Amino acid sequence: SAQATERELLMLKVNAAASQRAEIVQVCDIFRAKIIDVSADSVNIEMTGNTNKVQAFLDLIVPYGIEEMARTGKLALKRG
Repeated sequence: SAQATERELLMLKVNAAASQRAEIVQVCDIFRAKIIDVSADSVNIEMTGNTNKVQAFLDLIVPYGIEEMARTGKLALKRG
């Protein structure tokens, strides 16, 4: 709302074969998400945003396969 700033934190472990890494990195760049860890077959991603942004990001990332996910829900601070 206009009275508060709202954000949500999302952390994911996503299946990421070498052939798909570039696509996943592109999606992360678009949503300003950070890749915080990389292994042979997966990447860990951190992103913050409002609920709509988080959902739009998930809609694009889910098809790659999510191994684990943690999500805070809305956090808010009153403006001013």
